[in-house]
Amino acid sequence: MLGKRSTKLRALAVASAVLVGSGGLATTASALSSSSAGAATTPVVSVSVVGNHIVNGSGQVIRLLGADRSGTEYACSQGWGLFDGPNTAASVAAMKTWDINSIRVPLNEDCWLGINGVNAAYSGANYQSAIANYVSVLQAAGIVPILDLHWNAPGTTLASSQQLMADADHSPAFWTSVATAYKSNPGVIFDLYNEPHDISWSCWLNGCTTSGGWVSAGMQQLVNAVRATGATQPIMVGGLNWGGDLSDSSGNWLQFEPNDPLHQLIASVHIYNFSQYNTVASWNSTIAPTAAVVPVVTGEMGENDCNTTFITQYMAWADSQGVSYLGWAWDSTGSGWSCGSGPALIADYTGTPSPFGIGLQQHLLALAGGGSPGTGGTAVPAPNVALSTSSVAFPSTQVGKTASASVTVTNTGNAALTVQSASISGANASDFAVSSNTCNATAAGSTCSLGVTFTPSASGSRAASLSLSDGAVSSPQVISLSGTATAPPTPTPTPTPTPVGSGSVSLSYQVTNSWGSGLQAAIVITNTGTTTIGSATSPWLLKFALPSNETVYSLWNATGTYATSGANLNVTATAPSWQQTLAPGQSWTVGYVTGNGIAAPTACTFNGVSCTFAK
Repeated sequence: MLGKRSTKLRALAVASAVLVGSGGLATTASALSSSSAGAATTPVVSVSVVGNHIVNGSGQVIRLLGADRSGTEYACSQGWGLFDGPNTAASVAAMKTWDINSIRVPLNEDCWLGINGVNAAYSGANYQSAIANYVSVLQAAGIVPILDLHWNAPGTTLASSQQLMADADHSPAFWTSVATAYKSNPGVIFDLYNEPHDISWSCWLNGCTTSGGWVSAGMQQLVNAVRATGATQPIMVGGLNWGGDLSDSSGNWLQFEPNDPLHQLIASVHIYNFSQYNTVASWNSTIAPTAAVVPVVTGEMGENDCNTTFITQYMAWADSQGVSYLGWAWDSTGSGWSCGSGPALIADYTGTPSPFGIGLQQHLLALAGGGSPGTGGTAVPAPNVALSTSSVAFPSTQVGKTASASVTVTNTGNAALTVQSASISGANASDFAVSSNTCNATAAGSTCSLGVTFTPSASGSRAASLSLSDGAVSSPQVISLSGTATAPPTPTPTPTPTPVGSGSVSLSYQVTNSWGSGLQAAIVITNTGTTTIGSATSPWLLKFALPSNETVYSLWNATGTYATSGANLNVTATAPSWQQTLAPGQSWTVGYVTGNGIAAPTACTFNGVSCTFAK
C-alpha cells in the first residue's frame, strides 16, 4: 500500500523527533546489553516448514497471526530515529493481549548497511543492534519475528521508499549480512522483498534491467545469498503486483518458485480491500492452489475505510485454508497514523484498537481457544498420514502389458485429509501412472487409497517416485515405485512362400480337344527344383482365372472350387489327398472341361506366387 508509508513526515517539532530517536537508541543500548546477557536462558521459539505447513520446535502445526510493526523502514533514512513509537517489553506485552504470535519488522537496506549518507546514529551497527534488541524482546514474549526488506534503492540513491524490486547493488549484501547475524537463531523468518510490482515473473525470479535503468536482484539470488551464509530459517517470498498476486495469466508463484535446497520457502501475499484480488472467488483461484503446496503467510492485510468488513471476510476464508495473516499496521492513530489511510490497528501503544483494528483483535481473541499465547503460534487441527507401504514393487511385467497395485492411506490426524495431487517423477516416470485417487476429504481416522499402474516401455529394471501433496504435516509423502520389465516373446515369423518361377516350378497349358463352344485343357505342373513342394499339412495350390461367362463342367487330378468376381471366374485347384506333394523332377497334370467359351487361363498363381503358362 503506497500511502501507508511513503514519507511519514509527521507534524512534530524537530526537537521532539530527535528526542524520540535518541531515547530509542539509549533504550536499545541498555536493553540490548541485558537481553544479550539473558539470551541463553530465554527460550527462542523455533519455526520451520514441513510440507505446506509451518511447525514449531515441538512439531506442532502453527499459523502466524499478528501484525506489522512499521517504523524501522523509514525513521532511520528520514534522519529522526530508529523506531516510530515504543519498542519496549511493555509495548510487546500489549501485543500479547491480542494473542498475537508474530510481528513483521520492516527494514531499510541503507540503514542496515550504513550506506548512502544515513546518519550514523540510526544506521550500521546502531541500527543492527536496535533490531537485534527488538527481536530479543519479541522472542522473549514468544512472538516470531519476521525480518522484511521493505525500503531499498540502487547505487548511491538513498533508500527512502520501496522500489519495483530488490536492487542488485545492495540487496544481496543486505541479506548476506542479515542472515549471518541471525543464522543461529531458529525463531526468525526472512521476508526477501516487500512488494514487487511492475516486473515480469522472469524478472521476479532472476532479476533484470528495470524500467528505471537499474538492475534488480531476483528472488533466486536473494535465496542464494541467505543460504550461502549457512542460515536455515524459513524464507518468505512475496508475489507480484504489490505483493498481492500469486497467480495470473502470465505465470504463478509455484511455476517460478525459487530453488531452496532446504525446502523452507513460504509464499507471501498482501491483501487489501483495494487489491487486485479481493474476493473469495479470487482467493480460491490464486491463493488456495499455492497453499496446497507451500505455506502461505498474508504478510500484510488491511482496508482503507476504517472498518472491519473486509478483513473479517478474509480472515474467515484464511482460517478455512490454514493461511496465516498479519494486520497492517501496529502503529497508533494517537501518534500521527490514520485509521483509514495507514491503516493503523491501534489508537495507542497500550493496545487500544482502532475502529479498523478491533476486527483483528476480536478475531484473534476468538481463536485463542485453539492455541496458547506465548507458544510461538496458534496450534490448528491438521491431518496426518500413515501409508500402508513406503515402496511398491510390481511383479515382473511384459513390455506393453500393465500391472496394478494400490497404496492405502490412513488419516491419523484430527482434520480431514485431501490428496490434492499425486505426481510421478524419476527416470522411468512415464512407465507408471496414478489410476485412481479416493483420498478426497478423508475424515480423521479413516482410510482411502491410491491406485498405481506399471506399463513398462522397455525391458529391464524400471523405477520412479510417487509424491503425494496433501494437508498433512508430513506432506509431501514420497513412495518409491519399481518393477522389472521382460521383453515380449519373439513372434514366429510367417513363412515366406518359396518363389516358383523358372528353375523351381514350370507350368504349361495346352488344349487337348475343342469344339465350337467349349474345350478340354490340361495344365502340367513340373517341380524343376531340388526340394519337395507341398506337404500333408500344406498341400500345393494352383489358382487361375477364366472369363466369367465360361462354365467349368469338370476338373480332375485336383479339388476344384469356383468364384465369380466381376469379369472373372476364379478357379482354385487344390492338390488331391493322394498327391499333396511334388518331388523334384515330378510332374502332375490338372485337366478341366469348359463350355460357353474357349479362352486360355490368366492370373496364374502357384502356392501364392505369380506364375505363367508355357504353351
